[in-house]
Amino acid sequence: MKAYKEQLLTRLHQSGWKLVGQEEGADWSVDEYWKIRSIKQNWGLEAFVYFLVDPMDERENKIWDIRATYQEIDGWLDRDSTFATLDMVKGRFDEKSRQFVTEVNRYRDELLSFPRLEKEGVNKF
Repeated sequence: MKAYKEQLLTRLHQSGWKLVGQEEGADWSVDEYWKIRSIKQNWGLEAFVYFLVDPMDERENKIWDIRATYQEIDGWLDRDSTFATLDMVKGRFDEKSRQFVTEVNRYRDELLSFPRLEKEGVNKF
């Protein structure tokens, strides 16, 4: 696993999220995605973390965007269920990853304030 993914996973784990699945993306724009589950507030709530490939970069699997979603997505154009993003283009990963995890935690912590999410199929047992 690449260092930035390990760092992000460590931050998520420290914030009460557990990695429960890891898959390669079926779409060309998805390098891989993780399924994470809350082991803190709103125990059992699940979300997805997508590592999206830069469509304009010729290097193989250069990640340009990381997204957290409340349901599986089809590719980089599918933004409807995105609630957190991390832009990989301009550096400052440490700072950006902290903000990303804060947004993921906010989604979990404020879920009950957003009844529309349950209507849209949020994964909660």
